[in-house]
Amino acid sequence: SEATNVLRHVRRVRKGPPTATIILNMVGTKHRLTEDMRRAAKALNLPISKTAWVHRQAYADAPGQGTVVWKMGARAKPAATEVLKIFLELFPEAKKRNPTKHRRTA
Repeated sequence: SEATNVLRHVRRVRKGPPTATIILNMVGTKHRLTEDMRRAAKALNLPISKTAWVHRQAYADAPGQGTVVWKMGARAKPAATEVLKIFLELFPEAKKRNPTKHRRTA
């Protein structure tokens, strides 16, 4: 709710919507709260990313192991894929600069 309040304040100050993309995180694929968050973003007329960070153990394990999900091997592959998809969605120019296929170390 605090993020929503900040966005509303910015809209009033700027007299228009801020450049923002809502990225749902810690979501469950079939959780009711996830759909509630999607509806709230839509009600605020803010773009929402196509990809969300799903609640996965790999995200919790990575800092404790002193690493990142794309270096954790096959067990963290779904998390690494999510990170890459979100990055490319937010920064599409990154894909245009390097037309070769993006690779992750597994």
